[in-house]
Amino acid sequence: MTRFLDRHPKDEDFRALVRINYLIDINMIDFNTEKEKKAVFKKIKNNRREIRKRNFFSVLKYAAVLIVGFGLIYWFQNFPFTNQKVKMVDTERQIQPGTNKAVLTLGDQTQVALEKGIQIKMAGISIQGDQLVYDTADAENEIQFNHLTIPRGGQFFVRLSDGTNVWLNSDSQLKYPVRFTPGETRAVELLYGEAYFEVSPAIEHDGDRFSVITGSQQIDVLGTAFNIKAYKNEKEITSTLVEGKIRLLIDEKTKTLKPSEQLVYHRDEQRISIQKIDKPFDVIAWKEGYFSFKQKSMKEIMETLSRWYDMDYLFKNPEKEKKRFSGVLDRESNMGKILKYIEMTNEIKFTIYENTVTIE
Repeated sequence: MTRFLDRHPKDEDFRALVRINYLIDINMIDFNTEKEKKAVFKKIKNNRREIRKRNFFSVLKYAAVLIVGFGLIYWFQNFPFTNQKVKMVDTERQIQPGTNKAVLTLGDQTQVALEKGIQIKMAGISIQGDQLVYDTADAENEIQFNHLTIPRGGQFFVRLSDGTNVWLNSDSQLKYPVRFTPGETRAVELLYGEAYFEVSPAIEHDGDRFSVITGSQQIDVLGTAFNIKAYKNEKEITSTLVEGKIRLLIDEKTKTLKPSEQLVYHRDEQRISIQKIDKPFDVIAWKEGYFSFKQKSMKEIMETLSRWYDMDYLFKNPEKEKKRFSGVLDRESNMGKILKYIEMTNEIKFTIYENTVTIE
């Protein structure tokens, strides 16, 4: 299934099907054989028009048939099921998911709150609710830098003046010029957080390269799609190439990445490692509206959830931090539903009080 998502991340029918599966308690989608995968994908393709015409309940029924017929199952690593009854987290205590929101800081330090329903037009900048677009033709001659800050519980999209598309995840900040200077490297800086870049090719800009600076590393590209994760409280900076080619300069060392390769910079050790990523979707799932956890520890998962839901968490038992979980979850669901699925492992219990989740 994740292979299909890698190839067709914007397939609306398939995305709808995943969301439906989630609503009927499927938090990890897996198959027994390749034959079953192909059967489900064939079924989806043959019923695209039919899916669009059906209402919610009929589609829910269709998804249930797929689950029974093709063996969609739960799969938790190191979380065996038991016959004991489990008290589920109260899903009515809803901590709502994040939304499209950000703060734009202009060159003169003026701050503009960006959120749903906001529409602003200024020199070289167009703001339409959930996206920010720059236009070189209308930009002022003087080079000014803007900062786009995404708070916890937010995400936002910006199209830079050269046509490069950038998706920013929660708790992130990007610094960039209102317009780029012809003949010079198109440079931006990810001050912290996570961002996915679809870079406008250098061939469309007289060969001008595109560069992303993050802490002690610099990424040079010609035209490509990649993800950078560089949160302030994490010990690693990860750069994952989805397509194209990028060159990284770290501590005077140069490394080149190929598609589906990930470079990890270990800050404490000042060490570099490169690994192959079988499923790029696992890395960029946040951009498509999902959490994709593959053998992630509960500590890592709770940190990810805390950013998106803007909540705090506390482990009463430190051993629970090490428990690992694999699953594909919907970022549009409230916190209670997300925790319910994890709690079904019968090895972890969550308690929600106001804006804090306690893990036992």
